[in-house]
Amino acid sequence: MEGDVMDKVEATATVRDFDPISGSIPATKVEITVSCRNLLDRDTFSKSDPLVVLYTQGVESKQWREFGRTEVIDNTLNPDFVRKYILDYFFEEKQTCVLTCMILILKVQIWQSM
Repeated sequence: MEGDVMDKVEATATVRDFDPISGSIPATKVEITVSCRNLLDRDTFSKSDPLVVLYTQGVESKQWREFGRTEVIDNTLNPDFVRKYILDYFFEEKQTCVLTCMILILKVQIWQSM
């Protein structure tokens, strides 16, 4: 009976405390808050409109995937973003992520009708 229970225990990690009976991987949630300072001003008529994109790397596939984006904050070189990223953190496992700050540049063409 006990062997049947152990066979049904999921091998994947879940967010919970370590359980020595089931062998689950200890994990918790991590909150990441992002701000930037002294960004380059790349906008012509005003200050830059930055946003941040978080990419995570798969453990097995090593593929980079977009996890989420912050909001765009208009006309600032020192943004404090409101959006927070909440990630699962698995103890004693290497987890790789990259934060990329981007500047939103909107090009508008004005067509003149004849």
